[in-house]
Amino acid sequence: MNQIHSTTISPSRVLLPFLIFVMLLAVNSCEYPLTDDEFTQIDPPAASHPLQIELEDSGDTLFIFNRLRLNYRLSAFGLDIHAGEMLLSDDRWELYNDTGEVEIDPFEYNPGIYKLSVNMFTSTGTGSLADLSGYEYYAGTREWVALIDTRPAGYLQMTADTDENGFLRISWQPSLNFNSQSLRLNRSFSFNSSQRYFNPRLPGQFIDSCYTCGEVNYSLYHTVYTESASPSYTSLQIQREPPVPSASFANLDSVTFSWNKTGYPTHYTFTRTDGYPNPVYLENSPDTSITIAQPGFGSWGQYKLDSKPMYSSKCDETYYPYSYVTFTLGENVAPNWPEYAYNSVEKAFYTSVYDDMKAFDIFSLNAMASYRIPNLLYDAVYACPPNSTRVGVATRQALYLFENRQLTNPAIIPYGTPSANSDHLCLTTVNTAALILGGDYSIIDLNTGEITATLDIEDYPYYSKWACISTAPAGDQCVIVTRNGIWLYNIANNTFETAYRDQRSYKSALFDDLHPDRLFLTLEESPVLELRNPRDFSLIRSVILPGKCVLRNIDPESGYLLLTDYTHLYVMDINTFQIVLKVPSTDSMPKLYNKRLFSHSGYVFDITPYLP
Repeated sequence: MNQIHSTTISPSRVLLPFLIFVMLLAVNSCEYPLTDDEFTQIDPPAASHPLQIELEDSGDTLFIFNRLRLNYRLSAFGLDIHAGEMLLSDDRWELYNDTGEVEIDPFEYNPGIYKLSVNMFTSTGTGSLADLSGYEYYAGTREWVALIDTRPAGYLQMTADTDENGFLRISWQPSLNFNSQSLRLNRSFSFNSSQRYFNPRLPGQFIDSCYTCGEVNYSLYHTVYTESASPSYTSLQIQREPPVPSASFANLDSVTFSWNKTGYPTHYTFTRTDGYPNPVYLENSPDTSITIAQPGFGSWGQYKLDSKPMYSSKCDETYYPYSYVTFTLGENVAPNWPEYAYNSVEKAFYTSVYDDMKAFDIFSLNAMASYRIPNLLYDAVYACPPNSTRVGVATRQALYLFENRQLTNPAIIPYGTPSANSDHLCLTTVNTAALILGGDYSIIDLNTGEITATLDIEDYPYYSKWACISTAPAGDQCVIVTRNGIWLYNIANNTFETAYRDQRSYKSALFDDLHPDRLFLTLEESPVLELRNPRDFSLIRSVILPGKCVLRNIDPESGYLLLTDYTHLYVMDINTFQIVLKVPSTDSMPKLYNKRLFSHSGYVFDITPYLP
């Protein structure tokens, strides 16, 4: 029990003359018989006396945020309580009993820190006239600190910066509300959310070591004790796009991917995602670049960059931002595994976009004309003669012959019955076409549309068959090679005459469109390129190749020969027989026109910067 010791206040010295006067007046005014009574001297009161002043359910500080009934208790331990009072600011309440209650309305006060005091006055218990008249008493006082506030919750604005370790830091200033009750920080990132509580009356900060990039949202929910006052809600959004790798390459064997930092401590993982298994090139590393092997011309690689926090094992995230990037050499011009032809007179190349035949400018790669042909997308083959602006396309039903790149009014030569896809088409300088129809080698007179000669191919090629049949530009010879040998024919007067035959195992054959009487051959059993005279099959030159290669074509502009071993493309200068460029590629049917590579997957790549 808290006892408050009183202070005695005695007025005897002040009253003595007055009392003497009153007594004399009484004596002179009245007659009383004399008695034997004796008056004794009364001892003065003690210097102090224990008093008790209490407010129920209160400590040293009162928090007055709603209407409050203060229950008080006064005790003088046997002495009479003359009076009591409660003081708060300019307000005073009289306390008439030793127990009772006082109601305080905080809405009548400005928010602030106040002093609330309770005073009580008691008798001294001496029985003296001064005690009885109240001029001698004990007085006690007890004080409390009172916090009064009814304001709504203040808005706490958040700011973002980084701490000394580089992590994202969210900070806010303390609340100015005395009636603040709670402060909750909510964090929302992707599909996860979390919350933490803070003391609203202290400066706050939250170190987010799990954030690297993406969108994260923070909100502060601030409540107060005042029941009628509203809470406050403030939010802050941080959004940084995940870094996206950019590709660069100084050669055609490798490619370097690099990316910007997120701005926060981050570990990166770089993976290829378009194959199985997906190779991981970089894992949980702070590095911001990686050099890897090129996916190869005609192929495209899809790569994924994950940006995870440095201490991701301590984070509860189920998702981290990532970005994808694709890379391939060249520019895509056509879908659906296109074939190509090139006309050196008009500097145009031809291919199909589904059932539309397209003419493109070789330099800008812009489409210049289009012509729709039924079922064109099913294995059509193209050819241009070396000495005119013509272009032809063989479909399963007919041969379409256009005069130039305008692609208008084609001459249509039907086959009579639908044919299986063709593996070879050649438009010669003598206005004929050599075409594989139903497995037979046929000669078509383009003036009449008549099939003038047909060769039943004895051993039809199976492996790389598109590279195993070739026709001389003048249409006077053709060659067919397989793993079982070579068949070289002279064509005259609509008849086929065997010019040469052997049983060596061949890989491919190609007549030189730029130099008459030159035939290139590659062998199945050895990495050898043979250059022979097709008139007598004499050997002109033999060259060792980097691998067992398939012949593709000779660029009519540069004179370079294109070969492939299905892991790399090789560009050979046929004047020096030197490989001048090697390009990674698994493309099966590439072509080279005007120093530009064309892939069977629809990409065109200018190799001019990489040539000598």
